[in-house]
Amino acid sequence: MGMLVIAELDDRRFAFPSQFVDRVTWAMYITPIPGQPANFKGVIRIEDDIIPVIDLRYMAGLPEKELELSHDFVIIRSATNCFALVADRIEEVLDCDLSELVSTEDKLASYACEVVRTSGGLIVVLDPNKLVLEEEYTTLRNLIKSVTVQ
Repeated sequence: MGMLVIAELDDRRFAFPSQFVDRVTWAMYITPIPGQPANFKGVIRIEDDIIPVIDLRYMAGLPEKELELSHDFVIIRSATNCFALVADRIEEVLDCDLSELVSTEDKLASYACEVVRTSGGLIVVLDPNKLVLEEEYTTLRNLIKSVTVQ
């Protein structure tokens, strides 16, 4: 069994193993970074940390959507990086049997460590270490140095 933080993006559900979730926070202003890679939306400031925001909608092949105050930011800390993802909402924290792997054609499956079947349907369990390539993160960190973040 494993604890998963389940989030929604349009009609899709995705999850992160809870040990990677640092916190969930309300939506806030995202500062765009000139020259940022296409899969990033910009950066946010939480306390003294400048945190890149990954555009999961772009990575999933979903149409762009305006940020709303009702959206949640999931702050992820992987082995090497810290980043945020925008979710339409956090659905629940679920204790789930991670042994049942299934296949899916979902575009996010290439970023998954597992896909599990629940009573509510399939959930793509994302691997934080697959979402951001190290060279992308380094490029973004270098770009951030030249921008004032609100």
